[in-house]
Amino acid sequence: PGSPKGKWKDLWLEWLEFLEEEEFANLLNEIDRPEKMIGLGPGSTPAGDDLIVGLVMAFRLTGKDNSELGIDRNTLGRKTEWFSSEMIRDALDGKFWKRGIELASALAEDDVARVLEKTGRIVDWGHLSGKAWLAGLACGLEQSGIY
Repeated sequence: PGSPKGKWKDLWLEWLEFLEEEEFANLLNEIDRPEKMIGLGPGSTPAGDDLIVGLVMAFRLTGKDNSELGIDRNTLGRKTEWFSSEMIRDALDGKFWKRGIELASALAEDDVARVLEKTGRIVDWGHLSGKAWLAGLACGLEQSGIY
């Protein structure tokens, strides 16, 4: 997918509001230090890990260097669950889940209904995973400096 269109900025700014929910309080304290979010938060894939994957995708979409995140892929297995560590490694390697790819593609286009449908599919993903992922994507898009 190409870079998201700036016309969707108001939508992704709404995704940042997910971080104001009580379950995400500990993530908000570490928002500027993604490596500290590894393994943090509730969920079978900790919400911090989901947020990081969204952040990495945003960096990938906007051409920003993932190394700025300070994530040491060699220590992931000691900081979080096996599945989450693999999910983060995959993201760092440019491999993302279908739902995320579909939303990224929609954000690069102009179809409002498609963007809302793909966003809804991610919001419904897991207990908090989708919201954390969307918040991470929004954080990364904002950090990119291109919008």
